[in-house]
Amino acid sequence: MIAAEPRQINGQESVLETFVRDENLKLYRRLLSETHDEDRRRVLKQLIAQLTERRPRSSVGG
Repeated sequence: MIAAEPRQINGQESVLETFVRDENLKLYRRLLSETHDEDRRRVLKQLIAQLTERRPRSSVGG
């Protein structure tokens, strides 16, 4: 797991922070699809929710 506290520059995440966030989301989603342990699934869902609440993925040009 990669950990990074978001730092904002002019109200936006840096490119590195966006990359780390996106990679963490990919990892958590992959682990969620592979595990059947309910406790682990609950934690992974919480982590995914925290990352998606923090900054919704923006579309190109938006």
